[in-house]
Amino acid sequence: MKTATGCGRNSLGHHLELMAKVKDSAERKYYLRVTAEMGWGRNVLIHQIKSQAYQRHSLSSKQHNFEKALPEHLAEQAVEQGQCLTKSTL
Repeated sequence: MKTATGCGRNSLGHHLELMAKVKDSAERKYYLRVTAEMGWGRNVLIHQIKSQAYQRHSLSSKQHNFEKALPEHLAEQAVEQGQCLTKSTL
């Protein structure tokens, strides 16, 4: 049975690690979702929890580095295309 948080795709070991190490329910849901999406094993999940991946992801205002990595005209195109994709999926 799959749920909105992706619980059906994660092992019991993943759930036990999360219950033992993560107290916040929003943070648990994040790790469940990302674990299922990225196919993380339990050791990778533990490493991500220890390295505070949730805090880095949720507190980061940086969504991309196009302005730093690309020439200006390509960065603008990338941002525009990304916005179009986002709007079309709503």
